[in-house]
Amino acid sequence: MTPINLFWMVSPNFGDALAPWLARRLSGRAPVYMDPRIDADKYVIGGSVLNHATPKCHAWGAGLASIRDGVDAGAQIYAVRGPISRAVARACGAACPPVYGDPALVLPRVYQPRPQARRYAVGVVPHFLQAHLVRSALAGTEHPDVRVLDIFAPVEEFIDALCSCDLIVSSALHGLVTANAYGIPAAWASFGESAIGGDGTKFRDYGLSVGVDAPDCVRLTSPDMLSDLAALQVLPRVAPRCDLDALVTGLLASCPFEVTP
Repeated sequence: MTPINLFWMVSPNFGDALAPWLARRLSGRAPVYMDPRIDADKYVIGGSVLNHATPKCHAWGAGLASIRDGVDAGAQIYAVRGPISRAVARACGAACPPVYGDPALVLPRVYQPRPQARRYAVGVVPHFLQAHLVRSALAGTEHPDVRVLDIFAPVEEFIDALCSCDLIVSSALHGLVTANAYGIPAAWASFGESAIGGDGTKFRDYGLSVGVDAPDCVRLTSPDMLSDLAALQVLPRVAPRCDLDALVTGLLASCPFEVTP
């Protein structure tokens, strides 16, 4: 079967590894990396990479990391992460339909997690730039009800681990989106003082796509940031306030390549 040309940020962390995994699952074709500047048609699936899309890119569910990012007026856009990305794209002269959704929301349609040996009260998903802070905070302490997820684990292994938790606390956008997709309560937090890139646009953009006007981020900075499980349990939630099934159905209908049954 003909491979599918795809641009994604080449990184082993879950949020970036998701694009080629989804491309294979949805199309039944092997994804082949292609630089967006190459003069050949290619797909862009999710990620904060809409600013990299060229007129040869067919972008689906991608978004922006910063409100200052621009979008090529010639980019072929079929859906975007949320209305902020659409507004920027249109302001830059690109045609962009009002079809919203992060492709990670499609995950339950293509993968059902394997049961885990035990459950956890809290699953922590640190952005890869903050993972060391979380590990340091837990070093030498006992937190039997807290599971720190390995964001560099294979996609299916990560989803399995995430679905073993009753609450997800994440500084990575795709920790929140995947939790929402599988119906797990989720809270947006930032660990320590290290920045994760962007200006928060991608979180607000995703929030608006699922009916959340202004998702709350809680910054956890103390050395024992994870020691008080009760405090984590009362963090403000990021929960869809829309018909998520209808959103996913519309998102799949807009997919620019053929989706296999």
